[in-house]
Amino acid sequence: MSEIEQQFYRQLKNKVSERVRENHIVSSNRIEDWKGKDIEKLNIDLAERVKGRISEKWFYTHLKVENEKLPRIDMLDMLSEYVGFDNWLDFREKNKKAKKKSWGIIILAICVVMGITIWTSINLFGEAFKSDFTYQFCFVSEDNSELIGGQPIEIVMTNIGESPSVIKCDSTGCFSYVSDTSYIEFVVKMPYYYTETIKRNISKHKVKEVIKLKSDDYALMLHLFSTSKETDWDRRRNQLDQILSNNARIFEVLGKNEIGVEMYNKEDFIDKMTMPLSSLKNIKVLETVYENNLISMIRFKQE
Repeated sequence: MSEIEQQFYRQLKNKVSERVRENHIVSSNRIEDWKGKDIEKLNIDLAERVKGRISEKWFYTHLKVENEKLPRIDMLDMLSEYVGFDNWLDFREKNKKAKKKSWGIIILAICVVMGITIWTSINLFGEAFKSDFTYQFCFVSEDNSELIGGQPIEIVMTNIGESPSVIKCDSTGCFSYVSDTSYIEFVVKMPYYYTETIKRNISKHKVKEVIKLKSDDYALMLHLFSTSKETDWDRRRNQLDQILSNNARIFEVLGKNEIGVEMYNKEDFIDKMTMPLSSLKNIKVLETVYENNLISMIRFKQE
């Protein structure tokens, strides 16, 4: 990881230590010195505040010592949420702003001088020296070209040389991104649409783009199956058999009061989806993976 990432990660570890010490007595202020009982106190707090937990192995691997790579983004998001932020990106952005404010009058004076220099350069040589631009991407359905608003759309930024970061689209189905490079890459994830990887060479002359997403008809079919009042169960079984791979792996993400997932094979899943008294009602498909035009993996939860 870069030096900047190391600095932010050290800040996060210090914040985690401070948050634990608000309610518990630990052996040391330094999280790197903690052992079994201290780790358990951290887990108690994580469970109460963010419904999460870490293993001792993960603690010793990622919190007790410094690694060359950052932990997974979901773990960074959980720890950031635990110390009062929305996610890792939010933690970085707000701490970046706080750090800038602490630089003092000297840095402010330097910024003023740089600003005047840049302003003068722009006036002399045009806009060629501008570096940061805000780009907006909006998503529409390929079927009707209407904006996909009111649904959770997750954007995973995967720019080369940077750790992945997650951005949420607004209620209109759009998101904005500030970039100082001419290339960006991100993955679009949302229920009932295919996951898409978007790669763009961007330009200040085109700061807004509309991207069409293709609906995941099989995922939508599964949702409709779980909510409809079906009586022809043989027909339903045949339909499910036709869209699922024989080796399909199917995971049910458990609710807020339960931790973990339940796994089904193809036959078990079809049985549960076609029983009159089935416990699988009103399922929301979170993710699908395809192989040879058949569903090979499903993640879902019950609403």
